Amino acid sequence: MERVTNNEEVVFKYVLDHPEYYKYIEKGFFNDKNLSALILVSKKFYDKYKEIPSENQMIALFKDNTKVEMEPDFIKAVYAIDTETYDQKWLKKTTEAWIKWKFFNSKLVSGIEVAKITDVNMDNVDETVQRIVDIIGESNEVNFNFDEGLDFFNADSHYQDSSRKISSGYKYIDNLTGGYDEKTLVTYIGQSNIGKCVCGDSLITVRNRKTGDIMTIPIGEFFEKIKQ
Repeated sequence: MERVTNNEEVVFKYVLDHPEYYKYIEKGFFNDKNLSALILVSKKFYDKYKEIPSENQMIALFKDNTKVEMEPDFIKAVYAIDTETYDQKWLKKTTEAWIKWKFFNSKLVSGIEVAKITDVNMDNVDETVQRIVDIIGESNEVNFNFDEGLDFFNADSHYQDSSRKISSGYKYIDNLTGGYDEKTLVTYIGQSNIGKCVCGDSLITVRNRKTGDIMTIPIGEFFEKIKQ
């Protein structure tokens, strides 16, 4: 079989050798269906065994796979790519740029699909728009800073780039703080007797700040409202 040399397969081999990128790779990222199948199997293998499948293990995995036919020679050709022969800074930058763009496009397509299948009207337009914005906004969650922690005694380490905030998953918190900062431990502490030990269906009494109306609702419903 002709040796594999195109950039997509080089990127694949670099990702395969660096499993920290696995969580950002989704089905269909690679144009070559064989590479897409390989990376999905690699992710499952790594999730289970916490190690990268070897060439022989990969061949064996596809030998028993009844859904996907994979030529052993293709697997051998991909594994034969030596990424160390490439400039490492260039390869890392190229791989991360490729992942970012693919991830963004994936979320963009998902947002467009929501727009197409939703029967938008006056009652749900705000909710639909916010849902699409949230989906596309997930593309900002790609973060390649895998080093944990900060150098406490280095002042530059304490600078937090506002453009690299991480969504908390709660709109109210994101509006207040802009999201979480990288490499930080965030804790929420509640004072005594405010109802920390409750269930989702426990009732609480709240007042609407805008209207002044007082109502009693399950705490689970309350948290769903503040997430919107």
